[in-house]
Amino acid sequence: MNLDCNIISDDEIIYRRIPASMEWYDGTTNTLSPEAFSPHKKNDTTGISITRAAHKSIEDAAKGMGNSYYIAELRVGDLRDHGIEVVSQPIIADGVEDISHAELPGLNAANYKSDGVIEWTRLLAEKLTLRIEGPFSSQG
Repeated sequence: MNLDCNIISDDEIIYRRIPASMEWYDGTTNTLSPEAFSPHKKNDTTGISITRAAHKSIEDAAKGMGNSYYIAELRVGDLRDHGIEVVSQPIIADGVEDISHAELPGLNAANYKSDGVIEWTRLLAEKLTLRIEGPFSSQG
């Protein structure tokens, strides 16, 4: 693994994939629900997943198990300015290392109901999201 890929600079853009089926984003009012950043109470044991734009296109970041997804774009330095840690967490997907995978470890399954996480999810949705793109078809 290239160790340089583990360094995430403050000016990096990250993506958060948001299932269109959950209706957490309203394109008419451009309103994003804090639930788009809430950790899953079982699956997000080490933090919520994000994708680093420096290593994956927005279209590829939008691919997932569902039919279509929106992508929220955020800047790493904005999160860090508010105490939200962003860490590189490469994974193996289909036998290939995915260096674009990263996590927000402070938002995890163990603390998903805490006041701090609830406040962070509001902040991420209402203030720190730069823009929302999509929906993208998961297949393309």
